[in-house]
Amino acid sequence: MGPSFSLDDFFLLDLSPRNKSLPDVSFPRAMTKYINQMKREKVKPLAYGGYFEKRNIYQSPLFKSSLPIRDIHLAIDVWTDAHTSIYAPIDGTVFSLTYNNGILDYGYTLILEHRIYDESFYTLYGHLGASIIDLLQVGMNVKSGQIIGHLGEESENGGWSPHLHCQVILNLEGNIGDFPGVCSEGKRSHYKDNCPDPTFFILPKY
Repeated sequence: MGPSFSLDDFFLLDLSPRNKSLPDVSFPRAMTKYINQMKREKVKPLAYGGYFEKRNIYQSPLFKSSLPIRDIHLAIDVWTDAHTSIYAPIDGTVFSLTYNNGILDYGYTLILEHRIYDESFYTLYGHLGASIIDLLQVGMNVKSGQIIGHLGEESENGGWSPHLHCQVILNLEGNIGDFPGVCSEGKRSHYKDNCPDPTFFILPKY
């Protein structure tokens, strides 16, 4: 999240059914109200969490119904103000820039490719603003610490409270510009292997 924040600016947010104080967040507006309330209570600007967290939000009637239910989150979310700058955690290359404009979709979406020796892996950044179109282009090399985007407003990020969805992906499985951000219980093992915990890329290293 860049040099503007320190580790003390983050607090862990539990959006799972384990959180008995969590109100009904079946709609994004209710979730926004709850997250803003928690930021005031914690006196911290950034809420984070959600890796392999089971969430009832995905059973909202706003989502297209499908079976089996996909309600296990495969990434880390960081909830903070729209227009907050996002920085590349490590060197990489722009693999895709896409506007996934469906309701409660990713909105503006960036996927970076990273190489270690002869192996590639990917990081996906969802719910960004339109600034990525001016900042980046497919094939561009980016350096660690470079601004790669800004958090989008609800009108451009899929309709969500402003936040970053950051996901590490070892194998894109043929996807370009998109990748599942939630999975069903039956796919848990597969996605656990393919989408490692991205917390290291999100929190400040000091």
